[in-house]
Amino acid sequence: MKTLRLARPPPRALFRRGTLRPASSLPASTVRLTQQQPTQHRRHASSLSQRPDSKFLMFPGAVKSQFSHDLHFVQPSAHEALPTYRAVDQHGVVVDPNFVPDLTDEEVVKLYRDMLTVSIMDVVMFDAQRQGRVSFYMVSAGEEAVSVATASALAPEDVIFCQYREQGVFKQRGFELSDFMNQLFANHKDPGKGRNMPVHYGSRELNIHTISSPLATQLPQAAGAAYALKLQRMQDPSIPPRVVATYFGEGAASEGDFHAALNMAATRSCPVLFICRNNGYAISTPTLEQYRGDGIASRGVGYGIDTIRVDGNDFWAVREVTKRAREMALQDGGRPILIEAMTYRVSHHSTSDDSFAYRARVEVEDWKRRDNPIARLRKWMEGKGIWDENKEREARESIRRDVLKAFAEAEREKKPPIRAMFEDVYEELTPDLRTQMGELRRHLERYPDEYDATGTPLNPLEPQLGSNLDTFLAGPNRRTSFGAVQVRRELLTMAARSALKRALPSPRSAATCILEQPQYLRLTRPFSTTLSASTPNPSSSSSSSSSSSKSSSTPDYAIPDPSRPTHFGFQTVTEAEKRERVAGVFTSVAESYDRMNDLMSFGWHRVWKDHFVASLNPGFSPFSTNPRSPQHILDIAGGTGDIAFRLLHTAHVVNANPDVRVTISDINRAMLTVGKHRAAHQLPASQQAALSFVEANAEDLTKARPLVPYPPDNSTSPHEYKGSEQPFFDPATATTSIPDNSVDLYTVAFGIRNFSNIPAALREARRVLKPGGVFACLEFSKVVASNPAGALFDAVYKEWSFRAIPLIGQLVAADRDSYQYLVESIARFPSQEEFRDMILDAGFVVAGEGYENLTGGVAAIHKGMKPRE
Repeated sequence: MKTLRLARPPPRALFRRGTLRPASSLPASTVRLTQQQPTQHRRHASSLSQRPDSKFLMFPGAVKSQFSHDLHFVQPSAHEALPTYRAVDQHGVVVDPNFVPDLTDEEVVKLYRDMLTVSIMDVVMFDAQRQGRVSFYMVSAGEEAVSVATASALAPEDVIFCQYREQGVFKQRGFELSDFMNQLFANHKDPGKGRNMPVHYGSRELNIHTISSPLATQLPQAAGAAYALKLQRMQDPSIPPRVVATYFGEGAASEGDFHAALNMAATRSCPVLFICRNNGYAISTPTLEQYRGDGIASRGVGYGIDTIRVDGNDFWAVREVTKRAREMALQDGGRPILIEAMTYRVSHHSTSDDSFAYRARVEVEDWKRRDNPIARLRKWMEGKGIWDENKEREARESIRRDVLKAFAEAEREKKPPIRAMFEDVYEELTPDLRTQMGELRRHLERYPDEYDATGTPLNPLEPQLGSNLDTFLAGPNRRTSFGAVQVRRELLTMAARSALKRALPSPRSAATCILEQPQYLRLTRPFSTTLSASTPNPSSSSSSSSSSSKSSSTPDYAIPDPSRPTHFGFQTVTEAEKRERVAGVFTSVAESYDRMNDLMSFGWHRVWKDHFVASLNPGFSPFSTNPRSPQHILDIAGGTGDIAFRLLHTAHVVNANPDVRVTISDINRAMLTVGKHRAAHQLPASQQAALSFVEANAEDLTKARPLVPYPPDNSTSPHEYKGSEQPFFDPATATTSIPDNSVDLYTVAFGIRNFSNIPAALREARRVLKPGGVFACLEFSKVVASNPAGALFDAVYKEWSFRAIPLIGQLVAADRDSYQYLVESIARFPSQEEFRDMILDAGFVVAGEGYENLTGGVAAIHKGMKPRE
C-alpha cells in the first residue's frame, strides 16, 4: 500500500499576505490512497462558497461584488484619471508639505552628476554613431530622473532587469564609463565578447541582468526571479529580503508578456517592482494610438496590484515612490507594485529613427525648455545653495573629458577573438561547432585579401596582430570585419595613419548613412532662438526641393550682388572686386597649390582630405537596393583635382563602382587647367572618362561652360602666361548649366572661404542636390581654445599663420600678397557654429553638432543633407 504524504499549508500561508513561514515547519496531513478506500474530497484553501441569500457575489476574481438590479455598464469616462504624485514642481519648488529629503548634500550632488554623465555620454555616443564609429545607440534624454532616482532607492542586493534606456541605473550602481564603452565598441574587454548589440549592458557584480533586444521578455523573467527569491527566503529566513525591479516602456506594455508577468506576480504575490517609463511614444506610435485606457497604471489595478503614478521628471517624487514601493513589496510575504513614471522622450527612439517624421520639432523643443528632469533637480539644488553656475560648468567639462577619455581608450582596444562566436553555449564545443569553425578557417584561407589576418599593423604604433590564422582565430584582433585592406593602405601611408590615429576619428565607411538615409539625421539648431528676423525658418525653406536660389523665400543677402560690400582678407571690397582678386591669387599659386597648403597646415591637409573622403565613402550605398548605384558628384572649387581624384579612387577601386562620375567646377581657369593636366598623367583611363571639368561661379551654377584651357595655347604654365584673356569665368560665355536635383554629393574643400557670397553658394548647393543629397565641406576653422592647452595652441598657430606663412610665401613663391590673403581669409571665416547655422539657414538638416573638428579645430568638416520630399 503506497502512502502520499502532503505538506499542506493552512489557508493563505504561502501565496497570500499571511505570516511567512518555511514549508518544513507547516503542519502535515496524511492521506492514504488504496484501491479499496475511496478518495476523500477536501475543500481547497483558496475556494469560496456562495452563501444562501447573500447580497454579495462570492467568486474568485470578484469577491464581495454586490448584486444589483440596475443594468449598468461601467464607462471609463465616468472615472477620473489616476492622480500623478509630485514632490517638486518644474521650478524646483517643493509642493508636497510632507516631503523631507533623506539624502545628504553630497549624495544629491553625486546623483545629479550621474544624470549629467548619462546626458553627456548620450550626446557623445549619438554623434559617434553618426560618424560610423559605433553601429547603434539609444539615448535616454528626458528620462534620466526615472533611472537614477529609482536605482538610488533600491538596495545593492536587489535584482534588476532593464530594457534599453536605463543607462542611469547602471551608472548609479557603479558601472564605470569604461564598462559602457567596452560594450559599445564590442572590444575584448566586453563581458559579452562582442556578441550583443550596443547598449545591451549587463553586470553580474551589480545584480543587473544583461539587456536583451526582444521587447518585454524581461517582465515575466523578473516575475519569475522574484518568485525564486521568495521561495529562497522561505527555505532560509536568515537571507536578507530582496526585491526585483524591472523597467519597460509603455510600448512594451502592449506585449503579451506584460500581461502574463503582472498576472503571475499578482497570483503568486511576488516581491517585484514593475517600473514603466511612459514617455509618450513607442518608437513612432504615440500613446493615443497605442491604447484608450488611463495609461498603464489602470492595468495594474485591474490585476489587483498596488499601483501609483508619478511625475517622471521629478527626481525626488520618483525616489520617494520607489522607496515606499520597495517597503510595500516586502510586506506580508511579498507582493508586486506597479509604478508608472510619466515623462517625455526628448530624443529619437534610437539612432535608426527620425522622430521628426511623426512629431513636430516645436513639441520636442517645448518639452526641453519647459520641463527637463536635470534642470528641475538643478533648480532645487540651487535653491538650497549647494549648486551654482560655476559648479555646473566645471562638472560638465570634467564629465565630458572623462567620457571622451573612456571613449578613446575603448576604441583603441583589440576586438575579441573570432573563436568567441562559437563559445559559451556549451561547456565544450560540439562536433557541429567544430565543423563550422573549420569552414571559417577554410574561408579565411580562400580569401586572404579580404581579412586583416596578415599581422601587419594598421600604423607603426600598433602591435603586431599575429602572423597566422591560428592567432587570428584565437587571439584578440585589431580588425575582424570585411574590407579592402590593401586599398586602404594604398590610400594612406603608414605615417599618415599614425597621425590620423592620434588626432582624428578613424575613417569608417558607415558614415555613408549620411548620404543615403534621411532618418539618420536630425536638426540640432535651437528652435526659434538663433533665427534672426531676416533669416527664414529652415523648415519652411526646405519644403520645396527644386525651388530656385532666387525665389521669393530667399533673403536678399543670399542673392549675388556685384556691388554689395564684402571682405578680401581684412579689406572691404565689392563682391565683383573680390571675385577678380581671388582669381588673381589662385592664378598665381595654381601650380604651387599643394605647397601652399603644406605650409598652412604643416602638411596635415593631406590627412584631412583622406579622412574627409573616407567619411563620405563615395560609390557605396548601403541602404539602396543596388549598393553600387550610379552617383554624380560635384566638386566645387576643386580645380587641381585633389579631392576629385580621391573620390574617384574610392568609388572605382575601393567600392568597385565604375558608375560614379565627378564634375570639377571652379571659377579659376588656371586651377582647372592644372587639374586637367594632372588627371591626364595620374589617373587611369577609366577614371579620366568619369571626370569632367566646368567653369562656373559657385554662387550661380545656372551659368557654366566646359573648360577652356588657360592659357589658350597650353604652351606655357599658368603663372607664366601674360595674355590678355582674364583667368576667371565670365558668365556671359556660359553654354550650359547644372540642373536642379541633379547631384548626389556636393563637395568643397578649402575653397568656400574664398566665395564672395557664401549664403548664395549654399542656396545654390541645395538647388542642384537631389532630395537626400549631401553637402560636404572641409575648411580651415577656429582652434578650440576652451582650455589652457588649446589657448596655447591657438596662439602658436596664429603666430605661425600671420608671421611665418607670408614670409615663406615670399621666399618660395615670390608672392607674399597671395599668401597674406589666404591667412587673412581663414581668420575672417565664420566659426564652426556660425557656419553650421548658415548651412541650416540654406535649408539643410545636419547630424549631431553639424561639424567635426580636426586637429583641435584647425580644420573642420561640415555636412548637411537636403531633406527628402
